[in-house]
Amino acid sequence: MHVLSIENITKSFDGLQVLHGISLHVDKGEAVAVIGPSGSGKSTLLRCATLLERIDTGSISYGGEPVAWDAPAGENGKAAKSVYAGKNELHAIRRRFGLVFQSFHLFPHLSVLRNLTEAPVRVLKIPKERAKEDAMRLLEKVGLSDKAAAYPFQLSGGQQQRVAIARAMALSPEILFFDEPTSALDPELTGEILKVIRTLAAEHMTMVIVTHEMAFAAEVADRVIFMDEGRIIEQGTPKEVLEHSENARTKAFLRKLSDN
Repeated sequence: MHVLSIENITKSFDGLQVLHGISLHVDKGEAVAVIGPSGSGKSTLLRCATLLERIDTGSISYGGEPVAWDAPAGENGKAAKSVYAGKNELHAIRRRFGLVFQSFHLFPHLSVLRNLTEAPVRVLKIPKERAKEDAMRLLEKVGLSDKAAAYPFQLSGGQQQRVAIARAMALSPEILFFDEPTSALDPELTGEILKVIRTLAAEHMTMVIVTHEMAFAAEVADRVIFMDEGRIIEQGTPKEVLEHSENARTKAFLRKLSDN
């Protein structure tokens, strides 16, 4: 059974269709890199998958648990907008994934440790001491165990993003989503984040990573998806897509990147 199943979803904003019948399945332990030009719908796809945006039509499920599905067609035969699961079901499903944004979205008034323990204590009702122990293990994993008492403003951008990754893992998600996790960082800090994600990939964490780092995608991804104009144009192994693609649009995109 797939960890994530997306079937034929569409999404429009103010009459402009951004996603055109996207289907995507992610299996346990798989790392999927999503690449493509700006405006191709990559971030919208992630926002729909993580319930930050509601799809128009199509279906989404996590581990077989339905999130959204097509409503019956109306009297005129035209498909209605997708129906979503109830509040309680969606609340449970949100625990199944974590999301790391481009910007860090840490709680500025909380210490690094409290940023990691707040959700496990409040949402999962984990005892505070156990939550602290778990948080310290996560901080050690991202190389920041010495920053537990620090506040976000005292950290570099790379350190804040590593805390954001640790916080996303604090609820023990089945799948992690990354939306351009290095785009807000200076080039010298990018390596810090890529190192953490490499570690997660080596541990077979299920991940979907929207990235513009082609070398990184080639290194960590089991599968690369190329999107353009709201459609999946091509997908395959990193070697198939990044090195031996026969698709003209994929080749043009990669050529433009190499020229810059």
